[in-house]
Amino acid sequence: YVVPKLALLLTVMRKCKIDDLQFHQTNGNCSALLTDVKLWESSPNESKPKTFQSAQVPPQTTISVDSIPTVTIEAPNEVENQFLTVNWHLEKDCNYKCKFCYAHFSEVKQNLDLEQGKKLLEAFKANGFYKVNFAGGEPLLNQNLGKYLKHAKEIGLKTSIITNASQMTKSWLMGFGRFIDQIGVSCDSLNDEINKRLGRGFGQHVQVTKRAFQRVRELNETEGLNIRIKLNTVVMRQTFTEDWTDFIRENGVVRWKIFKVLRIEGENDKVYDDMALTDD
Repeated sequence: YVVPKLALLLTVMRKCKIDDLQFHQTNGNCSALLTDVKLWESSPNESKPKTFQSAQVPPQTTISVDSIPTVTIEAPNEVENQFLTVNWHLEKDCNYKCKFCYAHFSEVKQNLDLEQGKKLLEAFKANGFYKVNFAGGEPLLNQNLGKYLKHAKEIGLKTSIITNASQMTKSWLMGFGRFIDQIGVSCDSLNDEINKRLGRGFGQHVQVTKRAFQRVRELNETEGLNIRIKLNTVVMRQTFTEDWTDFIRENGVVRWKIFKVLRIEGENDKVYDDMALTDD
């Protein structure tokens, strides 16, 4: 698992002309590119190195302005044909209790306020990022999500969200759907009893997922939008034999992202053995 991630990191460093990287281990399986907004305000055309703040919680986390380790990179002078996406975990809280989750963010004291968040989005754009993915916790619990989506589109960023969809109302989609390029919904089993035992919802999460996808399709049709539908699935011992073919076809999913459940020390290690998959 580590080798492909390292190869990806080295590729990104090369394409972004990053010469120096100070790595700080987190509790999770990735590091974050999340920053103290005060350090993102200088021009990306300056040649001097810049210091960005990396969050301490996996894999990318809500930015806290207090006591965060630093990563020093040299901002690229010119970005050509870059399609880099940054995951912003803007909300630390979640209304689900997924047992396999690595993103509890116990060390994060608070989310950014609206103006700090806007400055961060502007910094993403200024430093060559193409798309921002809003994640959590549960991003729809953040009262500023819609405003962030709107601002991101206004400054030229592509946008996506990854959500459990339990809070995705028709009125919210009608208000902010035009600022979204892709909506991803997390669903880990076609059997809601399994989902419930895993902490993924309260016994109706498959229906919640279908309802969300239907609302996106209807909004696309009625408002002439083209929001892409994505499905995220964590595969584990309880679910690896499930056949998702019909579900994906029937619900208009254009991208399916599959994760193998991972053991994250201090996050899900106490329950990992009950879910682990062998290499066989």
